[in-house]
Amino acid sequence: MMLNFSFIHAADLHLDAPFKGIYGQDELVARELVQATYKSFDALVELCIQEEVDFLLIAGDVYNSQVRSLKGQLKFLEGIKKLASQDIQVFVVHGNHDPVGTQSMTITWPENVYFFPAEDVVWKVVKNRYGKDVALVGGVSHSSSKEQRNLARQFDPPGSDLFKIGLLHANVGNLAPKAPYAPCQLSDLISRNIDYWALGHIHERRVLHKDPYVVYAGNIQGLHINESGERGCYLVRVFATEEVDIQFKPLARLIWCTLEIDIGNFSSINQVQDAIISKCLSVKTSNVNGFAAANPGTNSESGERGGSGESGERGGSGGSARPFICRIKLTGKSPLGKELNRDDVLEEMLSLARDNLSLEEPFVWVKDILMDVETQTLASLQGDGLLAEIIRISNEFEQEPERLGPVLSDLLSHHKIRKIVPELSLSEAQNLIRQARLLCWDGLK
Repeated sequence: MMLNFSFIHAADLHLDAPFKGIYGQDELVARELVQATYKSFDALVELCIQEEVDFLLIAGDVYNSQVRSLKGQLKFLEGIKKLASQDIQVFVVHGNHDPVGTQSMTITWPENVYFFPAEDVVWKVVKNRYGKDVALVGGVSHSSSKEQRNLARQFDPPGSDLFKIGLLHANVGNLAPKAPYAPCQLSDLISRNIDYWALGHIHERRVLHKDPYVVYAGNIQGLHINESGERGCYLVRVFATEEVDIQFKPLARLIWCTLEIDIGNFSSINQVQDAIISKCLSVKTSNVNGFAAANPGTNSESGERGGSGESGERGGSGGSARPFICRIKLTGKSPLGKELNRDDVLEEMLSLARDNLSLEEPFVWVKDILMDVETQTLASLQGDGLLAEIIRISNEFEQEPERLGPVLSDLLSHHKIRKIVPELSLSEAQNLIRQARLLCWDGLK
């Protein structure tokens, strides 16, 4: 007969992440970023204690680097000891960022934590707080930073009536094409006689399947502007009836977000500047649900109901005031587009926005301002001339920015260019296309 028990599924802690691109711009923001992953880990530990869970699962990438910093290791040790004092067990697999055998300090770990090896899947019987067997947890770690084995196929749980959990850091169905490590297919997972797959590697929380559950917890703290919105873990309750209830719990101590402002009805630059300040302040004063509603798409929660389902409860850090780092995206069709496309104008608007928000507590910091604005004339230009042809081609590239890769490969592969031009995201490529189009308009009209 099954017994009720609960656990927390977390992944991708990335302790000591460097947060590239912010240092040197603002001392307060940089200091907060340095502490962000540690504070989110503290919140994870406190949540385990608050919810009185029986155990914690960490699905890979505890550390951000193969050279594990002493600070990161000691911080993790501190959290494990705190959980040990509450009789909470911890099970950890290592991922591609911190594979088994990478450089680390000699640490004496408490008995409540188990690190799965990389050779083969190991199964551990897990007891609840009252010493009763409640689950089997199987796991295997990455052996290198570019793990190529299909680790999912190694899972062969022993015969038992206990609830079976697979703990794995893997790339299911090529969801991470730029980091295709420990590749597997969904079919590899759902065919293994396992009740809940606790996955890591993808930094977006996703429920890929129910019955059995196949779940990515996402990371506990966004690491850059493309990891916007709430980040956290899943609280999982398993009942004697074999029902499973999963609840997302936010943990991030700092929120990244992209805020869109349609300037189509604006007639002056000062209206745009006022709108930027107002939008940033509205994000700060909104509650978690308000933030999510005002910024759809920041993180997918589709399909998170099953069994008794995800209740939608939001706890952890969700109710407290936290700092925000924002990207402003100006959109719409406006005659102001040409003025706004000038680099000096955007730089001054960015500086003014930061100055106006500098006294807010907790802080709201504007990372950058992007243009997605067309002038009325440029948007409607048609014909057979050179400018019309440039606009037609740029529109095609904007709709399919991935086509830029082959076009720019020779340029971006040059050793001097690589030092000054970083790898472009799709949104950055689209923004460059728009700016180039407006430059052509200025030069050829």
